[in-house]
Amino acid sequence: VVPGWLMADCCWCGPSSAVTEPPTLTMGDKVAMEEALKGVEIKDDGGAVLQVQNAHWLEPERQQTYSTVFPKLAEAGTLGVAITCAGADGSVAEYISAYSNGAHEILKGDCQVMYEEVPPTQFVEFRLPEEQQFRLAQVTLEPLTEFRRQKFEAWHNMLKAPTCEAQFRRMLQLGVVNRVYDKVMFPTPEHLSESYRVLDEKTGRPIDLPHPVAELRVWNAATRGYDVVNPQLDGAPSDAEAAQWWANRVNELREERGAEYIDGLLGSKQ
Repeated sequence: VVPGWLMADCCWCGPSSAVTEPPTLTMGDKVAMEEALKGVEIKDDGGAVLQVQNAHWLEPERQQTYSTVFPKLAEAGTLGVAITCAGADGSVAEYISAYSNGAHEILKGDCQVMYEEVPPTQFVEFRLPEEQQFRLAQVTLEPLTEFRRQKFEAWHNMLKAPTCEAQFRRMLQLGVVNRVYDKVMFPTPEHLSESYRVLDEKTGRPIDLPHPVAELRVWNAATRGYDVVNPQLDGAPSDAEAAQWWANRVNELREERGAEYIDGLLGSKQ
């Protein structure tokens, strides 16, 4: 008897904005992929074996996103497979395999905060304001929620007591940071780094500046779609309040440090 999940239609189930065209795959290719999966055990964090409910080819857009952290998915001849699994408690999770030469490799990576191995689908995805593409962060939703509570105060303290004038100048020019940032979790690509890095005049060492994300999202295995994650930092002004909040803060800095000095830094081309 063929299991029900083997009867799923052969299709690329994903957003219409996929960045590349899928390869030409037949129903025979899908049956072979699923047959190879029957001999693979997928376990949850506690070691319990999960029941496979469905398997389908991974959308090209998602495969490209995941390949930045899981380079196996970028290798020639490797196809991503999205595998929906059910736990004993009825929970649904999606795992990703790199399928090549008739064999599956179940992919997992370490959360940079919790140091736990999780599938790519549990990592948060982020988009920077200068880009249209989403990137994969190696952090799960739970620690991100806690992390988000601390970062506005950290940014504000940096503004109050900058390491050097170059840092202070660039922070003034960039403006208020009200969305989550972290140079490890949400790294700035090299082509944008010049805008978020200065050199300490005293030591000559580079200083990385906060580079807030524009959007966050995480994959929902149950709906097979993305859930939007709020990127706003706790205690920070909302987008609607940000311009006025920053204007007031700059005026306070003018009173504290002198209007001529602050306006000079704001107008500097450095």
